[in-house]
Amino acid sequence: MDKQHSVMLVDDSLAMLGVIQIHLKETEFKVVATARNGDDAIKAFCEHKPELVLLDIVMPGKNGIETLGEIMGIDDAASVIMASSLGTRELVEQSIELGARNFVQKPYEREVLLDVMRNVIDHNQTTQ
Repeated sequence: MDKQHSVMLVDDSLAMLGVIQIHLKETEFKVVATARNGDDAIKAFCEHKPELVLLDIVMPGKNGIETLGEIMGIDDAASVIMASSLGTRELVEQSIELGARNFVQKPYEREVLLDVMRNVIDHNQTTQ
């Protein structure tokens, strides 16, 4: 493992945050922050400036779409992957229009999640 890539996880489910962290153990991804709602996600994004954000769409209060919009307003080059178990085409399309780099379906399959994350990082490195 050459370089660790910083990741922020945003999900209102503590159990889901734990599952993702287990999936990312012993990979090139290092979790630098977690948040369980949109407002905390915005603060953590500004503080940690992660290379990658995994953002749940369905959350109480400020949802993932609204949070994505704010993150992109702060850094229009932010790399955000949206996640949801309720991945309706409309929500996915709206996320991509707002600047999300990809979408992953919950529950997470470890290899699928890692592939999506690696593809976004690889794309960032080739476009810099």
